[in-house]
Amino acid sequence: MSEQNEKAMVTVKAHINQLGSAAKVIADPLLGQQLVTKFAEMYEVALPEAQRFYNREKDNFGKLISQSAALQACTPMSAYLAFGTVMKLKLSFDNGRQPLVYLIPGNRNIGTQEKPKWIQEMVAQPSPEGEKEARLSTGILKKVGHPIIVHKGDLFKKKLDDNTGQMIVQWEEADVPSTVIVGSFIRIVEPDGTVVFKTFNLTDIERWKAASAKKNKGKGANALYTSGIDNQIDESFLKGKTLLHSFKGYKQVDFGVGEGFVPDVEETKKINPNYTDDDFTPFEAVPAAQIDKPQDDFTQAVNEPEAERESITIQVPDDDDPFK
Repeated sequence: MSEQNEKAMVTVKAHINQLGSAAKVIADPLLGQQLVTKFAEMYEVALPEAQRFYNREKDNFGKLISQSAALQACTPMSAYLAFGTVMKLKLSFDNGRQPLVYLIPGNRNIGTQEKPKWIQEMVAQPSPEGEKEARLSTGILKKVGHPIIVHKGDLFKKKLDDNTGQMIVQWEEADVPSTVIVGSFIRIVEPDGTVVFKTFNLTDIERWKAASAKKNKGKGANALYTSGIDNQIDESFLKGKTLLHSFKGYKQVDFGVGEGFVPDVEETKKINPNYTDDDFTPFEAVPAAQIDKPQDDFTQAVNEPEAERESITIQVPDDDDPFK
């Protein structure tokens, strides 16, 4: 990084952190102008439209922050980056019945394994539906259908299309529907118009379950693998996993979690009741005495003369640009 960029980095961090809390970051007019401008440029929309999107998500974000002490304790910089991620992916913090984003509090070790130095941060992680919307809005995929669960007795056939050579699926629900799950599938249309069916069976589900148990380090797989009818996988959970696994092989959505972030799963479930993703490593408690307060990380920068802060022009370098 050039000397000029290094100076700009300190200046931006100083400005963000002198605001004092995560709750005040997105309400800051200078940062808001930065995010609105970048959104308008990225999606080639007029500034008023970008401003409306920003205002809506600022309200949604503020509501989540106000309801969670865990989020309020996170660094202002992580709040800025989480908000920027949602704007970059054109998603929403609205955590209603089918949320697009999970706002996740947790800890990150910015020290070493021998001498850990933990700070409290938040990240914005797309839900399965959010990953779908992000891939559609960024052009990675053209269309993504709804996940379909196949039950015993349903008509389900896979065959090759005579004209294209692509595998196609025929499915019809049984006249008398069963509750016994035998698999799932989803229809995807790629940018060039190619239609692709992604199918999953009980062997795939068992493999996901085993991977979940391995990540849980002896605590067993996610309970949703056996919380459905007759100890089967929960059907809503299966639909989410079908979505996520169908995206493998396509360009990934970068939501900027980075290395070393340890989510607080219990606090995350309080904020996002529908949080079911088990891709993160289970939360490992970090002693409070080891966690630095947000402002401690940038004490020197934050303590710049007040006049210097007020003259700042916000221009985030690439290393901390949520839109890169």
